[in-house]
This record gives sequence, structure tokens and C-alpha cells, in this order.
Amino acid sequence: MKPLVTFVLPFCFAATLAGCACREKLYHASPSQLPHTTRSMKTAGFWIGRHPCPDETIFSAEQIADLNAHIRSELKLTKDIAGFPASVPGEELRTSLEDQLARLRERPLLMGNGRKAAEQFYGPLQRNMNLRSISCDVDVRYGLVLRFADQRLLPTARSLYAIAGDIDFDELQNSALDLGTAVAVLHESAGGKWYYVQSDLSAGWVEADHVVLCSLEQLRDYLTRRDSSFVVATRAKTDVFLDESLTEFHEYIRMGVALPLGPRESSDVVGVVIPFRNDDGSFTAKDAYVRSCDVHRGFRPYTPRVVIEQAFELLDTPYGWGGQYGEQDCSRFLQEVFATVGMALPRNSGDQCQVGTLLADFAQAAAPQEKLGLLKARGVGGITILKFRNPSHVAMFLGMVDGRPYIVHSAWGYRQRLGFSEVVRVINRTSVAELHLGEGSTKGSLLDRLASVRILSR
Repeated sequence: MKPLVTFVLPFCFAATLAGCACREKLYHASPSQLPHTTRSMKTAGFWIGRHPCPDETIFSAEQIADLNAHIRSELKLTKDIAGFPASVPGEELRTSLEDQLARLRERPLLMGNGRKAAEQFYGPLQRNMNLRSISCDVDVRYGLVLRFADQRLLPTARSLYAIAGDIDFDELQNSALDLGTAVAVLHESAGGKWYYVQSDLSAGWVEADHVVLCSLEQLRDYLTRRDSSFVVATRAKTDVFLDESLTEFHEYIRMGVALPLGPRESSDVVGVVIPFRNDDGSFTAKDAYVRSCDVHRGFRPYTPRVVIEQAFELLDTPYGWGGQYGEQDCSRFLQEVFATVGMALPRNSGDQCQVGTLLADFAQAAAPQEKLGLLKARGVGGITILKFRNPSHVAMFLGMVDGRPYIVHSAWGYRQRLGFSEVVRVINRTSVAELHLGEGSTKGSLLDRLASVRILSR
């Protein structure tokens, strides 16, 4: 959830002290316990205990595989990197990159010093994009991500902001890729320090040092090995070590990431296989190790209990726009949770809300009672996804308590009316919230902004 547009309140000094008005952003920390939530609501067991059928299998493994194929082949919201075309039209790639740069240039984005990004910022980046080197037909190369990699809209680690000082929202941050992610390498910057890559979920620039190139055969072999025997990360972050005693730290993976099983396994430690770069730059598969309590052998069963448990593993973890700082935003939160049961949701909130069975689409003027009635009658905790507008946001429905609807979501903040003024309450974490949050503000409550309801079941 991107910040609800910052409320700027004119703050007028007495006329005898100043003849002009100053403007101040009113950011306030949210309460540790959000309005209308209770201590017990902040645990998975509370919601599992209220659920009518927490252990019902919603989809079998085969049905999830069919859903993933539908998302990829029919909805075209994800990509199969192992089946990616051997070449792509150069003109389409060049146009896509040029359009992305043009869209950013048209926006009044600011650099870290608060000045508007201008030619001195964009000019060198355009040259670094190396667009003239793109041939008529681009031969696709393949690679695997070696360590956590920010995926950028331009080949730079420098940041741009829509609002001065709004450092939690780097407008050049597109997504983030975990260790073991397969990518199609479509282009590289001048000097080769950046690759433009397509992953299964998103496309953008990553630092070349974070990717090891490999042949298509090597990539398919690694993915086949992963698909046949693997563990999936079930904690917010799972540490990966290069030694069985778990002292030589290598990287961490986020929830839902799957790694092939290695040859060693004990009650405390599980061997996995990770991509690695030899001294000569070539690809190799390397043994590594994780704690057995941090992973699950194969995907977990798709039941409401499991999904709610996984969601609450992320409770109170920081918000991270586009994976910024190695964290998760609203859509990545859902993607990570459902990945633990094998469901490959698309990356963006708008795309996620094309998956599953539509229960309701609400017009902007729809009455709150209509929405509450729908959630009470047809909403199922853990497997119902809510989409909000203005701004776009997604969340997981948990259930009703005393007629109030509750969600768990990753969010940055909400607006609150205080007398004649309005403030932004900064949550900046994954939290349990009630849908009347923000009521009376200029943006309205979450319930006011509820746009659609989908259920990930038959």
C-alpha cells in the first residue's frame, strides 16, 4: 500500500508574527494496537478458532497447478522462464525501455537532495541504458539470482521520490528477486554492470553481480530439480548458510521461496542447493544449509488454517514498497503467504485481483451495509482477498467480530480526522485492522474504498 496521499495542512501563524502561511506534513505514529483490535486478535489462533472449517482442503496440489497454469497461460499474469522465447523483437524491447524512461521524465520526481530530477539525472542514465546496441532480434540469455536483488525501473541504485524526504517510497523500485530466482536476461547496460531481466513475476534492471549466467539446459535442470524435491521457506526470513554447522552465512530468503533439496538432512538442518558463481564466472550448483524449523518439505496443504498461520508469521514485519529494504508491500505479502501452499500469484495488486472467483465488484458509491452484508454472508477467512481503490491496495480477509470486518495486511499508513485537521498515522508494518479504519477522513475508510472481493476457492 503506497502512502495515502500525504495530507498537507496550512499552519498559519498569527498575522502579527508572519504575513504568509507555512505548510507542515502531519505524520503521526499509529497506535501499537490499531482501533477496534484487541490483544488476542494479533494471533493466528484467534481467527482459526472462529473459522467454520479451518482444516478443509481448499485445493489439491493438482488443482493449484491448474490454477497456476491458468494464471500464466490464460490470464498471462506470470511468465514461464524455462519456456521463454529464445529471442525477442529488438524494436519492442527498445520501445518498452524508452517508454519507461519517458514516463518517469514526465513526472515531477525529486532526487534525495529535494531537487527535481532533470537532464543531469536522466541524461547519463539514458546513455547507460545502451539502447542503440539493441539488435533487430535479441538473443535471450538465462540466469539465476545469486543473492537478494532489488529490481529497478532504471539502471541505477540512486532513488527518486514523489514527495521530498519520502524515503520509504523510491519511485524507481520495481520489485525484488530472491536467491534462486530464474531470469531471462534481455539486455545489459553500457559496461555491463546492469542486466535488464524478466522473472516469472516482473521485469526490470538488476545489478549484474547478483546474477550468474547459465545455459538454458542448466537453468531447466536446476528448476526441474527444485520442482521434484524441495523445501519452501515458511518464516518471514530464512537464513541460508554454506556450512552444516550454520556459521558461514550466505544470504536469506523470504517466505514462499522454494529451494531444491540437497543430499544432507537431519532433525535440525536441511541441505539445499543454490546457484553459485565459480571463480571463472561460470554457473555451478552448490550445497547450502537451512534450519529445518524454517522450512517445510514440499508445499504446505492449502487450508484456511495454514494460510492464516503463514500470514501471522509476517505480523509486525516492516512494510517495504516494491520489496524495498528486503521487506514486503501489500501485494508481496499475499504473494509470499500463498506461495507456501504452491500458489503462484502475480506480483501486483491489480493483477492479483483477477485471480479466483469474483464475489462482488462495488461501485464507488456502494453503501457500506451492502459491503458488510457480502462479507458476512460469503467472506471466508484466510482465502478471501479484498481490493481497495484510491489508492490501490489488497488485503486478506480474516472474519467478522461483533459485526465488524477484519483483515491482515501490509500497509504504510492511514488517515485520521482530528477535529478540523487530518493526520497520517504511520503503521509501517503488517497488522490486523478493522475496515472502518480511516473513517471520516478525506480518503474515507477502508470499507468506503473496498472495490472488489474475490475468493481463492472453487
